[in-house]
Amino acid sequence: MKKEQKSEKPLPKSEMEVLKQYHQFVRDDDEDIDPKLSTNDDYGRMIARKYYDKLYKEFAIIDLSQYKTGKIGMRWRTEPEVMSGKGETVCGNKVCTKDKELSTWELNFKYKENQEIKNTLVKVKCCNICSEQLNYKVLNYLCAFQIETSQKGKRLYRRGDKTYVSQIRREKEETQVRRFLSNQNYQLYQNVIRQSCLRSIKSKINRQFENGILRQLQEQNTRQTNDS
Repeated sequence: MKKEQKSEKPLPKSEMEVLKQYHQFVRDDDEDIDPKLSTNDDYGRMIARKYYDKLYKEFAIIDLSQYKTGKIGMRWRTEPEVMSGKGETVCGNKVCTKDKELSTWELNFKYKENQEIKNTLVKVKCCNICSEQLNYKVLNYLCAFQIETSQKGKRLYRRGDKTYVSQIRREKEETQVRRFLSNQNYQLYQNVIRQSCLRSIKSKINRQFENGILRQLQEQNTRQTNDS
């Protein structure tokens, strides 16, 4: 006779698995006390709420490892991080330890949670280098816009050197640059930026100009030498 196969019951989820399922970046108090929730939902939300209440939400820790693609990760600070000053007196980038020349940024953080797109305002503190990474796309558009509208940029256009200008502009059309700079994100960025950060942006633009023009002169001299 064949032995009767016993139906295997699924193992109960660990607390960490429950937390991953019910965790939310920003929790809604009304949802947590919803009487229509089932027992499982009630338990999961209780675990997530317990963990959520232990977090400090004045400033966030930010992950800039993929800043060039525009993908930025954020999470709230834990008690040990608050005690050490991480994210407030120390740069909020998770791998940065600088504690001088910090700028405060209030960001409209857009993220996907439970197949739903959400937005919330989050404050972070970053040093000058991490601030440039945080605003990487804005800086690129800003550099391109100022280069195209400056006198040197116009001269380059008139001379027909569109290759150099398009390289500086990072293959973005002028209409896209203007549209991006006129939207709300840039206005927020422009209002809260520190003067030290602005100086570094201007010096970066000037360096791009000087390097580009010097490179062009060197190429012209090389061509003339070869022709002769």
